[in-house]
Amino acid sequence: LDQTCQYVKVDLEKNISKSLGSYQATYSQISTKINESPSWISILNSKAIWYIPQKKFWLIGELSRIGKDYGSIFGCNGISGDLFDENIAWNYFNDGWKEAETNEIDVHCLTKEGNIKSKIIYSHI
Repeated sequence: LDQTCQYVKVDLEKNISKSLGSYQATYSQISTKINESPSWISILNSKAIWYIPQKKFWLIGELSRIGKDYGSIFGCNGISGDLFDENIAWNYFNDGWKEAETNEIDVHCLTKEGNIKSKIIYSHI
């Protein structure tokens, strides 16, 4: 799992940001591993990104639920467990689980707050 990314930026297209806009933020890596994996938090929005190894997916959810199998956005590829794997299929909760369309959820690594290190737009084809 990628541990070199200090900041993760999550951008949501308008259809998703209407209901989940507070998840659109820059997240800072924390020193404590959650579920033995790197994790990131957004203090401003009280949100977090963490990995669920048993199910091989990433969750973006409430900071108060970090580490638990509960969130509002999840990404799964079932192979590498890498947050930045281009094959991740993103899903979000809005009156039930929905699969994100191409470019609706953009998760990328920043070298410093605000500077893009590598930008990959994740989509499920």
